[in-house]
Amino acid sequence: MSIGHKELGQRLRNLRKQASQTVVQVADAVGTTHSHLSAIELGRIKSPRNQLMQSLANHYGMTVSELTGESIGSDLSSKAQRVAYWFEHELTEKGQSAIVGMMEEMQSRS
Repeated sequence: MSIGHKELGQRLRNLRKQASQTVVQVADAVGTTHSHLSAIELGRIKSPRNQLMQSLANHYGMTVSELTGESIGSDLSSKAQRVAYWFEHELTEKGQSAIVGMMEEMQSRS
């Protein structure tokens, strides 16, 4: 895993909230207990099982590599990779549109 367990937990929590799902709903969907999933989200579990990681990735429509930040773009710097992941997976559609609009305006001024 290329990100720490606490960052993974936060990412999982953000994905769950974006999907408007409870811990119980996601846990049931991926075949684990809500207490186990909650512990992962809180960063208390350092290495979730590979099978569970695959189930979570499938649930959120991504690969395990995308979930763990391993394939965001090998040609990008670490900071750019985090920004790209954040934009694509954690920012709301409204937020994405606002940022794109600001970028386009800045580009037109240069």
